[in-house]
Amino acid sequence: MAATFLYPRLKMQYFINNGWDCGGESRDAFQPLDENLITGRVMPAIHFVWKNYKEIPTVQTMNIKAMEKSNSSKNVTSSVSTGSGKRPAFDHSYIANVLSKNSSVERFEIDEMGEYEVERTEPADCDPRAVYTYWANRSCRWPRLGHMAKEILSIPATRASRERAFSVGKDVFGIDRMSLKAETVEALVCLRSWYRLGIIVEMDVQPFLDENADGQFMEEYSDPE
Repeated sequence: MAATFLYPRLKMQYFINNGWDCGGESRDAFQPLDENLITGRVMPAIHFVWKNYKEIPTVQTMNIKAMEKSNSSKNVTSSVSTGSGKRPAFDHSYIANVLSKNSSVERFEIDEMGEYEVERTEPADCDPRAVYTYWANRSCRWPRLGHMAKEILSIPATRASRERAFSVGKDVFGIDRMSLKAETVEALVCLRSWYRLGIIVEMDVQPFLDENADGQFMEEYSDPE
């Protein structure tokens, strides 16, 4: 639910238009909840995830707190001995003090989730990959929400890549390779992939193969089939 909401082409409108079918369960089982889908299920789930991010200190708040702490230990004006003939040194802390008063920490405590929710959704026909540009451009405005979006939207939507990794790992293992260390298996899987893509050639990896595996590895996996 949080990933769907953080996708700027969908947001809450997706749930309004399509509802939410939870993992293939019977639609009838959730019929009583459909009337309060947004307030009773979607928003609580999103805020449950959001609470882990909303209290994270941002760069702006940390900078302002550090600046206020530094200014509190300084005098706004600097004294110069009379008759020295020197111009008084410019006290930069005065401007910093003025800026810190006008840019208090509370200024950055905006309702990031609320602002994102009321902002107009992105066009449905825009480039779907633009979601990363969208959040990169808004991370300064919504630092915590942007951090949440980047972490959630970077999660793979399917398990296909992991399944392929397990399949390749099974090919690397054999009856005579059951004692290989995890680091060796990882290296062999990488070498197999790089070799088939033409990134490396046999002479680059033969010393490693001679040391860690039998010499049939390259022969077995050089054929794309």
